[in-house]
Amino acid sequence: MRIFVTLPIVCLVLLAVSGCAFSTAQALHQRGKEIIFGADVNLTEKSYAAADYLVQQAKSYINRFDVIKAVPLTNLDAPALSSQLALIIPAEVGRRFTQLGYRMDLSAVIPQADESYASAQETKINPHHILTGTYRVVSDGFQVNLRMYNSLTNHIYATFDYHIPRNSDIKKLSEPEAKIMIVTP
Repeated sequence: MRIFVTLPIVCLVLLAVSGCAFSTAQALHQRGKEIIFGADVNLTEKSYAAADYLVQQAKSYINRFDVIKAVPLTNLDAPALSSQLALIIPAEVGRRFTQLGYRMDLSAVIPQADESYASAQETKINPHHILTGTYRVVSDGFQVNLRMYNSLTNHIYATFDYHIPRNSDIKKLSEPEAKIMIVTP
C-alpha cells in the first residue's frame, strides 16, 4: 500500500522538475537567439511610449492649437554626421503626438513624399515648441535622450531618457550616412 502512495508523489515531483528544466531550456534558447540574432526591438512601440511620457510632462505647457516642430536627433559621438535613426525616432514620436491630437511639423524628419503628417499649412507657422534630443552608442545598445522646449525662452519642459537594445536592424539604422567633407588646414 505504501508503494501506491509513494509512486504518484514521485511521479509528480519528476513532472515538476522536468517542467522547470524545460522552461529553463526555453529561456536559455531565447537568450541564445538574442545574442546571435540580436534582441527583437519594436522601435515604433518604444517611440510611442516615449511620446506618451513626454505628453504627460508637457501638457501644462502646450495645447492642441500649438505647433510642435520635430527635428533630427544629434549623435553625441559624431554630431556632424546624421543617420536614419536620428530621423525615425522623432518622426515616430511626432506621429504619436498627432494621434493624441497635437499639431506637428514633421517636415525636418519625414521625407517630402509623405505629407500625411506634415501639411504645408503647419510648416508655414514658426513653431516655438521643439521636440529634439540626442542618442549615443553604449555597450549594449543606444541611449536616447528626448526633450521638448520652448525656443523663445529655451525652457525645457519635458524630457525622457530610454535605452534601445542593439540588434542588426538598429545598428544599420544608426550608421552615419556617407558625407563628403572638406577639411581646411
